[in-house]
Amino acid sequence: MKVVIYFDEPGVYDYPLNYPIYKQAYKDLVGMLNNRGIEVYFARAFETYKGDGVFSKSWQYDDNDELVESGEVKADVLYDKGAEDTFVATDVEAINMRDLNILCSDKLKTYELFSDISPATFMVNNAEELSEKLNEISSQKVVLKPNQGFGGSDVRILEKSDVKPDELEYPVLIQQFLDTSEGISELVDGPHDLRLLIVNGEIIASLIREPKEGSLVANIAQGGKLKFIPVPLLPESAFEIFKKVDKELERFGKRVYSADMVCSEGKFYLLELNSRPGINPLYRGIEAERFLTKLSEAIAS
Repeated sequence: MKVVIYFDEPGVYDYPLNYPIYKQAYKDLVGMLNNRGIEVYFARAFETYKGDGVFSKSWQYDDNDELVESGEVKADVLYDKGAEDTFVATDVEAINMRDLNILCSDKLKTYELFSDISPATFMVNNAEELSEKLNEISSQKVVLKPNQGFGGSDVRILEKSDVKPDELEYPVLIQQFLDTSEGISELVDGPHDLRLLIVNGEIIASLIREPKEGSLVANIAQGGKLKFIPVPLLPESAFEIFKKVDKELERFGKRVYSADMVCSEGKFYLLELNSRPGINPLYRGIEAERFLTKLSEAIAS
């Protein structure tokens, strides 16, 4: 069996392998798959895809743990880790299905599907719409972000009075700000988000992300810090959010995704879904090992 891990940037050590933590994480994943007798290749950029699972260029780890070119390869299974919706083919078995990737990468679609458990969210196309929708958001702060994107890039949290409609690029997503400063009882004391890592309907790992000092954006790519939380310690209300989400997503079959949520005034809310969650190396501990193990099982099955 041949598995191809796909990234969209063309250079062999471009993102995410330009980050030491991710580089090690993928080495660990490859090792787990190799131990199952699976050949693992890396492919980059959709331009190298010839169709029917075939890539014109690939790389494999050599005996020195360096990636070397390995020529054309035909994938039995594709693990799509490209940014957003860059791998658009549907003629190869993939984790995840493209329809799931499309849903998870579109924040507005996610909100429309789960509006009853999410903060108020609107897409605005001009300054007039922005002024109108700001009046429908109850919080004094507002979150502005692109409809697609990951890692917390281009996310801004502003007082409503500081939003300058004529200086924004449209369209832009605006969202009710949820105050998480009270934390989650016995888990975290201040601003946070809670990420659940889910494989085929099971919470495999959970982690708390906290923003760096002076920021309210908790993504690791924006300087946040993380700590793993044993799944049995999760509050029941967080489990309820998970069960509602996964019930909707089980129609996509095999699924590997994360659900980001926060606790505000004692209530949990869904913020975003991510069908391409980052992976952590084995040295992160038992929770990271458990997720990599379940991920390798899902890829191999």
